[in-house]
Amino acid sequence: MLELNFSVDDKLCLVSCSGALAELLGLPGQAPLGAPYHKWLRPIRCGSEDAVAMVVRLGKPLRLAGHPFVCRHGSCAVDIVIESLAAGALVNIDTHEACRPLTGGRCAQRWSGMDKVAAMLSHGVRNPLNAIKGAVTYLQGRYAHEAELGEFADIIVEEISRLEQFISGFLSTSRQDSIPEPVEINGLLKKIVAYTSLQAQAAGVAVALECAVVPPLRIDAFQLEQAVLNLFNNALAVLPEGGEILLASRVEQWDGRSFVVVEVADNGPGMPRAKIEALQDPASEPEPGRDRGFGLFITREVVAAYGGRLEIVSAASQGTRVRLLLPVPADHPAGQASS
Repeated sequence: MLELNFSVDDKLCLVSCSGALAELLGLPGQAPLGAPYHKWLRPIRCGSEDAVAMVVRLGKPLRLAGHPFVCRHGSCAVDIVIESLAAGALVNIDTHEACRPLTGGRCAQRWSGMDKVAAMLSHGVRNPLNAIKGAVTYLQGRYAHEAELGEFADIIVEEISRLEQFISGFLSTSRQDSIPEPVEINGLLKKIVAYTSLQAQAAGVAVALECAVVPPLRIDAFQLEQAVLNLFNNALAVLPEGGEILLASRVEQWDGRSFVVVEVADNGPGMPRAKIEALQDPASEPEPGRDRGFGLFITREVVAAYGGRLEIVSAASQGTRVRLLLPVPADHPAGQASS
C-alpha cells in the first residue's frame, strides 16, 4: 500500500510530505515545504470548515470516510485520518487497494496522456476565444442602442472571462488550490436559461424553469454551470421540434442529510439502459475513440468531487430526468433533515 501522508504546522503550512504523495499529485521535484498545504492539495473539508485547521484548533483526531480525492491520475473516494501534533497535524490518506486511479498501470498512463492532450487543447482554444471576445466587444459598441443584444453580449463577455480563468487555472500547477465561493444555484440556472434561449428557440424546443428556495453552495460556479449545460445540450440534441426541457431546483432529505437537487428533465426518446448502468458505476469511463458521451461522465465527476451523486430516471419514449444531488454543509441551517 502506498504511504500517503503529510504534516503541517499550526499555520497549516507544509512541514513534511511523503514521496509517494508528492509523486501522485504531480508536484515538480520536492513538495513545496513551508507553503500552505491547500496550495497543492484540494482543501480537506468537514462541512464548511477546513478539517486540518479543526484538528489543529481542537487538538482532537478526526476521521473522514469516503472523502473525494483528486490526483493527476483521476479522482476517487479515500479515508483520511487527521491526528493532532504538538504544533500542527499529521494527515494520513488511505486509498484502499481497490482505488483505480491510484493503482498505476494502464489507467495511470492513459490519464497522463489525457493531461497532455487537454493542455494542448486548452492552448488551442485561447486564440479563437480572443477573436470571439474582440468581435463581441465591437458589437457592444456598434449596437449599444440595442438593449436585448447588449444583454446577450454582456453574458457572452462574462462567459469568455470565466472560460479564460478556467483555462489558466487548469494549466496551472496549483489548479487545485482555489477555494470555491458560495454560489446562488437559482441565479446560475436563470442565467443558463437566458443564454440558451436563442439556441432552444431555433430548435423549436420550449424551456421551463422551476426554482424553489435553496441555500447557496460553496462550489466552483464554472464547473457546475458546465455540468448543467452538458445535460441541457444532451436533451436539446435528441428532442424534436415541440419538445420540452425543464430545469428545476429544490431541497430534499436523504439519510438524515439535506441536498440541493438540480434537475434537468426532457420529454424525449429516453436513454439506453446500458448507458445509465455505466454511469452508475463510479469506475466506468467514456468509451475510447467516441466523440460523444463525455458530457455525462464529466457531469458525474463534477458532482462526485463535491460529495454528491448523479441520478438518472429514463424510459423509452417517456423522456429522461437527470438529478444532481449536492450536499448542504452540516453547519448550514438547511444542512440537517428535520426529525
